[in-house]
Amino acid sequence: MVAYLWLRFDPILYITFRKDWTPRYEFLSTIFGEEAAEKFLNHRVNLVKARNKILPPIILLTDVDKKITEFLKIKLGGKLNKNKRLVIIEQLIYWATDPEINCFNIDSYQSRSAIVDGLLNPIFQNSLTSEINCILNGLKKIVFSRVTYLGSKGEQLKKYKNPRVKPAL
Repeated sequence: MVAYLWLRFDPILYITFRKDWTPRYEFLSTIFGEEAAEKFLNHRVNLVKARNKILPPIILLTDVDKKITEFLKIKLGGKLNKNKRLVIIEQLIYWATDPEINCFNIDSYQSRSAIVDGLLNPIFQNSLTSEINCILNGLKKIVFSRVTYLGSKGEQLKKYKNPRVKPAL
């Protein structure tokens, strides 16, 4: 552990090797032996991969508001503008349904509720027919994409029969 800290934080070694671990490995192998260096630095690869992993974006309420105002500012002039509006709707739906974004951000429930509110209110009221269909399909995904104890779409998994309740005639 001390050797790792020395290799990692020593200013002279940092100036000499920068962030390249290949010469550090060679340096370590000449001092402690190749087998010990491989054993010691074996877990380093996993640490570097975990550190360099691209994290999903954190979607805040301000991001949702920016997309909604961007949608409302686009004029209905041509096909390019209609495509931009559809892309914004699809982006909002993606943000609400992507499991990585929602697992990573603790406050993602606020963003999802703001997205649903935005899709149902200002965007829905200022949309064309194709955009309305996209919104409704997206809301279906947002609302029914969570698996609950009742099932994936809110239905009960098996019919519950209460022996005390008689079927209606």
